[in-house]
Amino acid sequence: MRLAKTIRRSLMRCAFSTLIIDDFKTWKGIALLVLERHLAKAIRDSSDSPRVGVMLPTSGMTPAAVLACWRLGRVPVPLNYLMSPEDIEFVIRDAEIDVVITVGKMLEMTGPMPEGVKTLKLDEMSFKGIPPLIGVKNIPDDEMALLLYTSGTSARPKGVILTADNLMSNVLQVKEWINITTKDCMLGVLPQFHSMGMTVLTLMPLAVGCRIVYSARFLPKKLLELAYFSYE
Repeated sequence: MRLAKTIRRSLMRCAFSTLIIDDFKTWKGIALLVLERHLAKAIRDSSDSPRVGVMLPTSGMTPAAVLACWRLGRVPVPLNYLMSPEDIEFVIRDAEIDVVITVGKMLEMTGPMPEGVKTLKLDEMSFKGIPPLIGVKNIPDDEMALLLYTSGTSARPKGVILTADNLMSNVLQVKEWINITTKDCMLGVLPQFHSMGMTVLTLMPLAVGCRIVYSARFLPKKLLELAYFSYE
């Protein structure tokens, strides 16, 4: 999978550089790689499904979770936490998800996951120690690498399959169109269950190796301050 390899190379190249600043912490490349390895083991030990739910606030946790899924050859399914509990359960059942990567605050907002679905709460897990050695199970570039669901405004949410090639093409197109480089700093204001929030504001900056600043909530005053900070 070209995109995953590109992102991992970028993270290793920027191992000790700050790549992500979010509401919770700052992330250097090495921190994302370490979390990826630990989380991959937790997923492997908890899940038998080829698809894994990801319900996290907009932050550096999401790309680490996505990379962990890809390391195992699994397909991440970002869950829209603004949906009704009924629609969230529908998506989980429809995608045949048996584990959801999340944090406690998300579950306070959405309520508990459906019966039989395990949760990996990142805020309750320890990721200290040497990262486990887990080989990469490659996802072919023409196969599904991400499953995004529509918001379900007119009917039940519908799953949209994105292949690894789809994602890589989108990343390259945006990178070339706006001429983004490692010297740039981006501001992430969209949730990562959104297609643009995932590709343009998450996967693309990591593939390039530029810094991105996230805000988990859309607060105009805060975003103006972050835009000024990012510009500085």
